[in-house]
Amino acid sequence: MGYWDEFDKADKEESSGSGGIIGNVIADTGFKVYASGQSNETTFFPTGGVGGDSRLAAKRKAEAFAQEVNANSKPKWAVQIQVEKEDAFSGGNAATWANNRFFVTDTWTSAFKEVVRPALEKFEMVLPFTGWARIGFKADPYKEAMGESGKTDQDQAGNPRFPLVAYITELFASKAEAMVAVGDGGSGGSAAVMPEFIPEGWEAGDWAGLIPEIKEQKVMDPDVTNVQLIAWVKEQYDVTLTMGQLIKTLK
Repeated sequence: MGYWDEFDKADKEESSGSGGIIGNVIADTGFKVYASGQSNETTFFPTGGVGGDSRLAAKRKAEAFAQEVNANSKPKWAVQIQVEKEDAFSGGNAATWANNRFFVTDTWTSAFKEVVRPALEKFEMVLPFTGWARIGFKADPYKEAMGESGKTDQDQAGNPRFPLVAYITELFASKAEAMVAVGDGGSGGSAAVMPEFIPEGWEAGDWAGLIPEIKEQKVMDPDVTNVQLIAWVKEQYDVTLTMGQLIKTLK
C-alpha cells in the first residue's frame, strides 16, 4: 500500500468520528434560505444540476420564499447533503433521528472550498447524487484558523469545539455493501471484512487474480481518473464497474 493509500485510510478513520454516518445520501446544488422557524425541507431549493434554466427556476422560488418568510438575507448558493433516516447508522449504531439529517454548506465558504468540494471531486461525483455513502466531519477551517475564539460550538459533553463540516468520505455500491461497512451485516457490531466485489459471470478466484492488475494500472499512471479507469476495465475485461465498485476494488 502506497503512502497516499495509507493517508486516505488514516484520513477516513480520523475524520469520520467513530464511523461517521452511513446511510442513503441525496446530494444536490441549490439555494438555501436562512430563516428562523422554518424546516430544513422547506428552506433548500435544489436545482437538480447546475444548468442555467433549472438553476434560475430554483433561485426564483427561493427568492419568493425568502420574501414570504421575511428572511434576513438573500438565498445562498450552496450544496446540501441529506441523509435519509431509514436504515441510517451513526457512530456504528442504528440512527434514532426523528427526521432526515441535512448538512448545507454555502459554496463561498472555506468549509466548502477546503472540505466539501475536494471530497466530491475525489470521488468524481456529479450532482445531483443519490446513493449509499459514509459522511465524516472535520473542523470548519475558517473557525479553526481563529484559534480558541473559533470554538463557537459544543460537543455532547458541553465542551467548546470548532463547528464541524459534513463531507462524504466513502461511497458504497449498494445498501448491502454499506451495511457490511457498518459491521456485522448492519447490527452495529464490530467491523466485518469487506468481501471482494465479484462481477456477474466471474468466478471469485479469477476476478481476485485480476484485481492486482487493475491496481497496478492506477500505480503506473497516477494521473488516470477513476472514470478513465472504469473505461479501461470495460475495454480490457468487458466488466462495467460503478464508481463505488471501482473504489472497493482499489482498496
